[in-house]
Amino acid sequence: LRLGESHPAKGAERGSLSSVLKIPLVQRLCALNFFFTMGTTQLESIFAFFMADRFGYEARDVAYILALMAAIMVGIQGGLIKRLVMRFGEKLLLSTGVVLLFLAFFFIPEAPTVWVLLIPLMLSAVGRGISQPSLMSLVSRGGGQEVHGSVMGAFQASASLARVVGPLAAGFLYDRHPSWPFFLAAIFMLPVFALSWRVPGSNTPPDGNTCTRSPV
Repeated sequence: LRLGESHPAKGAERGSLSSVLKIPLVQRLCALNFFFTMGTTQLESIFAFFMADRFGYEARDVAYILALMAAIMVGIQGGLIKRLVMRFGEKLLLSTGVVLLFLAFFFIPEAPTVWVLLIPLMLSAVGRGISQPSLMSLVSRGGGQEVHGSVMGAFQASASLARVVGPLAAGFLYDRHPSWPFFLAAIFMLPVFALSWRVPGSNTPPDGNTCTRSPV
């Protein structure tokens, strides 16, 4: 309400939400982010219920596990991710992280004990830790400078929509079978993996100086 538009009217029109959503690259990025967030919200929404029903864990016990997962993600995103991107590139990290998430979601409901369960949970933390920053880096290249804000807005809106629909789906499925939300999360990783190779970005930068880019 207080800050005026810094771009001329023509530039603002080019950067409207409806216009950027017509760009094929932006469509792929938003679809990728929607499916990715839908998958991760399945775990976030029902994990506490799953631990209580399956292992009798209380809120404090669940908090310790979530804190450990968060510590792993912070460690990766806080210092390790830059070196990984320089060596492997964003697209490879994104696809690798998605594969780790797929495996984690598939095996979480099959774990017979908490100690065994920690393996796929830590796997999911690593997968999310390397895939989310890589995804944000890829979307930062979507569209020109004049529409950059609108592209980021559309990208975040797709995640917001998933965070509305995702918990509803997780609760509905969990009421029918405790394993179904995790299997749905694994299924959502399949289109994310496919779409991750259809967006421009670095693959394996030789010597950390140059990188190859796929066409838009």
